[in-house]
Amino acid sequence: MPRECSATIRAAERTALHGIVVRDRARSAGLSDDAIQHLVRRGRWHRLFRGIYSVRKPTAIGRAHAAVLALGRTRGVASHWTAARAHGLTVLDVWDELVDEAATVDRHLRRPFVAGLHVYAHDLDTSDRMSLAGVSIGTLRQTLVDLLLRAPRATAIWATEQAIAAGRVVPAELTWQLAAARHVPGVEAARRRLALVDPRSESPLETLARLVIIDAGLPAPDVQITVIDPSTGRLWFRIDLGYADKRIALECDGRAAHTSPEAVFADRQRQNQLHLLGWRVLRVTWHDVVHRPAYVAWLVRTALAEAA
Repeated sequence: MPRECSATIRAAERTALHGIVVRDRARSAGLSDDAIQHLVRRGRWHRLFRGIYSVRKPTAIGRAHAAVLALGRTRGVASHWTAARAHGLTVLDVWDELVDEAATVDRHLRRPFVAGLHVYAHDLDTSDRMSLAGVSIGTLRQTLVDLLLRAPRATAIWATEQAIAAGRVVPAELTWQLAAARHVPGVEAARRRLALVDPRSESPLETLARLVIIDAGLPAPDVQITVIDPSTGRLWFRIDLGYADKRIALECDGRAAHTSPEAVFADRQRQNQLHLLGWRVLRVTWHDVVHRPAYVAWLVRTALAEAA
């Protein structure tokens, strides 16, 4: 890199909102295209879109800002999973379907093509958008509706469950929003998705397992079943999923939650206690739910048949 560039890098980076630099501004600060490419090759800057870079590992709000900038002169908002992450929600992406970012423009405007960016179009009311830390973004309510309409089903349902559980939105708001969008393609499927939302779910694995069971035509399992200590009458522990009336428990073992020795011992003790109380305990893993859903369905179906 030319020596004179070292003094201008900091000047270019000072123009970055949320760590995002636009090439034209970097040039105005004195950096040449060769200098910018050198920074990218060194890993100091990260290329997000053509002519748009992050001066550090991009944050969720930084990616949202970059998505809006990538629209160029077409004004729009960060939306869908990009907005969900910026709103602080954990986005479930089982099959790496959400690599590209997402933005929405008003349907009356030309929808630009931007490599690495899904660009959607619909009527953008002022009540559907907001400024979050200086970034134009869909409101949380609109973001959830966008997900229910367009994102992978499990992604949409888990995001909605998080928001409702945190008290950041109420189901009636989403029901009303979808009713107002009755002519939008996919709205009926979105309503069915909303009906599957259960904010008691405490992990994406629980949500995925519940959907696998429902999709298999089996009764929807209870969520977060409380088990009472018979000697004290107090809450003993909770079961992830199951059928309380049949004393069938389905425990969802995540990728790392049960790997420490203490967690393993606690799981064994709890399973023994459930067994002594007459419960049948089934255990499924992330791999089972994601890669062997038929096995999970068979397991639950068999337990239900034996308990009948």
